[in-house]
Amino acid sequence: MPRLLIVLLVVVAVLVGGLFALSGMAHEKPMKHVEKAVPLANLQK
Repeated sequence: MPRLLIVLLVVVAVLVGGLFALSGMAHEKPMKHVEKAVPLANLQK
């Protein structure tokens, strides 16, 4: 096989492996309810 084809296959394999690794790390974090005090002056417009 030509050397260029082997290099291309290795690069594609690394990219596909990287995509699978990144997709496995993406987990949604549960939403957290945050209460914040709002001054009355901001509500009166």
